[in-house]
Amino acid sequence: MKKTLDKIKDLLYNNRYMRTTEDIKVYIPIEVRRLDALASACKKAQSDDFKALWYHKMMDLAKKYKLVKYVTDKLIH
Repeated sequence: MKKTLDKIKDLLYNNRYMRTTEDIKVYIPIEVRRLDALASACKKAQSDDFKALWYHKMMDLAKKYKLVKYVTDKLIH
């Protein structure tokens, strides 16, 4: 039991623990996460009207954040 506690303590205090998806999300800027969410909503939309709605919202937000190049290069297929 003591060995296990020492091992956990060593991993935590020496920053040698496995990163989880929650840890990685912190490094992705909120602007990019919002644009990714809008791209996902656009992709999942079933009618053309909703696809157009999400696309225009995504492009407006991209212009606001000055990330139009990111959207056109990475998100639009």
